[in-house]
Amino acid sequence: MNEELRIYWTSVEFILKDTHKDFNKLKGGFVYAFLKCRDSEEALTRFKVELDKYDLVPFDFEFIKPYEVIEWENEKDTKHYREILKKASKSAKVILDGFYMYEKE
Repeated sequence: MNEELRIYWTSVEFILKDTHKDFNKLKGGFVYAFLKCRDSEEALTRFKVELDKYDLVPFDFEFIKPYEVIEWENEKDTKHYREILKKASKSAKVILDGFYMYEKE
């Protein structure tokens, strides 16, 4: 079965492994991830592998779905994500975008 490649994306929340260089300062965060692949199962696996490279442990994938045209908050964000999609469509790599980190209290 030859499935078509599509851009999948997610918003994932994570914590830091105790081996992460900022483990003592940061609790975790979330990031958007984009990937050209066959289905959501492949996307999930590859998103986890990519996060592991950064010593991050995902604990909540808000969604994993094919990217569809959506309304972003403003024109600047719209342009930014169009560029991300263009980059993802030409690559086999996971693209992580917009790390938001939570400090430890």
